[in-house]
Amino acid sequence: MVIKIRNINICKFRGIVNSDILLDSKSLLLKGDNGTGKSSIVEALEYFFTDDIRHITEVGGMSIKQHAPHVNFTTDDINIEIEFNNGITLSKSYRENPKLPSEMENYFNTAKEQKFILKN
Repeated sequence: MVIKIRNINICKFRGIVNSDILLDSKSLLLKGDNGTGKSSIVEALEYFFTDDIRHITEVGGMSIKQHAPHVNFTTDDINIEIEFNNGITLSKSYRENPKLPSEMENYFNTAKEQKFILKN
């Protein structure tokens, strides 16, 4: 079985206060004006799967703690929840990573080995 994302819920992360994205196991195409949250969605996915946002942490002096929460909230408010088509829902906060079922470990390990790329 190929594991796909059914739903993404992003709370208090970067430019997003609360967003629920129903994919129903389909592809996601992000298009919109500057400042509408496209990059925040991609960064939330990168953070969820890798526990990092490379373009932030690779710049000297910048950290996830300082730059991941929405401007009106703190790191304690961050929550990203993803529901998969295999019936598993995983939630990530700043202090807690999801407990991975064995069938999901390979997906997370693969994500950590590859770069997330956002192109215009």
